Amino acid sequence: MPPLFGGAIACEILAVRPSLLTALLAPYLAVAPSASPQAVRYGVVMADARDSLEHTWTDSVRQVERAYCVVGWSIGVHHVTRQPPYMDDSLFRVYLVSPAAVRSAGTSTVDFDCPEGVPELHTHTPTTCLRGDPRECVLGGPDAFSCQPSRADLEKLQMRNDRFGVIQCDRRVFRFYFVDDYRRPPPVVAQPGASKPPSSTPDTATRGGTPPTRS
Repeated sequence: MPPLFGGAIACEILAVRPSLLTALLAPYLAVAPSASPQAVRYGVVMADARDSLEHTWTDSVRQVERAYCVVGWSIGVHHVTRQPPYMDDSLFRVYLVSPAAVRSAGTSTVDFDCPEGVPELHTHTPTTCLRGDPRECVLGGPDAFSCQPSRADLEKLQMRNDRFGVIQCDRRVFRFYFVDDYRRPPPVVAQPGASKPPSSTPDTATRGGTPPTRS
C-alpha cells in the first residue's frame, strides 16, 4: 500500500463539488487519453472520522443499521510508473462524516440517501438475527461483522454514480467498494420459438426460509 502521507502521492484533490473536481481533472485527462485506468484503489478513514464512527459503534444485540454521508473526502493519485505502460493507483481518504436522514432501518438494511455527489457510508451490525427481528438477535453468528456490499449496495452506488461507498462492519473496520465491483448482467431477450426453461427454487437461508441479505 502506498504511504498515506508524503511525496508518494503525486496529487490530491479535496472533494468539494463534483463540477469542481471535473474541471480540475479535465486538463490531465485531455493530454493523456491513452493512460490506463487506476490499477489499484485504496481507501482510508482518517482519524477524525474514524474516532467519530468508533464512538457511535455499539455491540448492543438489539440494533439496526446506521447511515452517514461522507461530507469530507479526497482523492490522491500515486504514479506507480511514469513511462509506458503507465500505471496509477488511487487513494480515497474520508475525513468527515455526518449522520444521514434515515427513512427506515432494520437489522440488515437501511434506507437513506445523501445529497448528489456526496458518498455514502453505512454500518453492518455485529449480530445474527432470526427473521430480521431485533428482538431475536444474538451477538456474533454467521451474519455478523459482514463487510461485503450487497447487490443492493452496489446497484445503488451504480445508480448514484458515486466515486465510492463505505461499510463499517466493526468498531475499527471499514470496507470501501466501487462502481466497477459490480457488473449488471445484460437483459435476457426471449428468442422466437424458444422453450421456457424449467423453474428452479432459489437458495434460501436455513432460518426463516428467506435469503440472507445485507444492504
